[in-house]
This record gives sequence, structure tokens and C-alpha cells, in this order.
Amino acid sequence: VFRHVIMSGKIFQVDDITGEAFRVPLFKGTWQKGEKYAYYDEVTHNGSSWICVNEKGTSTEPADGNADWLK
Repeated sequence: VFRHVIMSGKIFQVDDITGEAFRVPLFKGTWQKGEKYAYYDEVTHNGSSWICVNEKGTSTEPADGNADWLK
């Protein structure tokens, strides 16, 4: 019997035709000031969805022109 098992990893989706793997964003809800977001975390902010594209993560606010985030 397993108790208190914690698993970690990354989720990918595989294209059925090409076999190429694509990382799946992890939805974190509404962006919160002061929180640090990891690469490929997805948040909503000011009516838009944003994905963190900084491989080191970020705590910056998602905004047009911010290279840490993809709208």
C-alpha cells in the first residue's frame, strides 16, 4: 500500500502524425503579484491568457512587451 506518494514531472502531448512532443501548459489561475511562475505555467491577467516562456521562471507581471510571457 502506497501512502503519501508525490510524483513530479512534465506533461507533454504527442502529435499523432509526426510523433513530435509538445509541452502542455500548467494552468495556475489568475496571476498573483509576488508569486513566482515556472516555465510553461499559464495564468489569466487583465482578460487574457499568458504562458511563462522564461526557462528560469518569473515573478514579473504579464504584459505586452514583457519577454517573460507569451499572450
